[in-house]
Amino acid sequence: FYAFIAFAVTFMLGYVVLGVALLRARVGSTSAVVLLLVGAVLSSLPPGPVPASLIALGGILWGAGAAWLGSGLMSDGTAAVDSSQP
Repeated sequence: FYAFIAFAVTFMLGYVVLGVALLRARVGSTSAVVLLLVGAVLSSLPPGPVPASLIALGGILWGAGAAWLGSGLMSDGTAAVDSSQP
């Protein structure tokens, strides 16, 4: 039980830090980053008190956000808002 809590908290905090860094650096679409953040938080919630459908929705949102960010970064570089700004 404690291992799940440690994993979930570490996973959630890691993705929150990543999402904030992506938003501050203006890398990728804001909507994609928000999907990634919301999905990571929802998919890290404990089963039992939280319905499995909500956790599954979190996994779907997390995957959609990750795919959107990845495809934007692999494209012609339009994922970055403006790299000329300091």
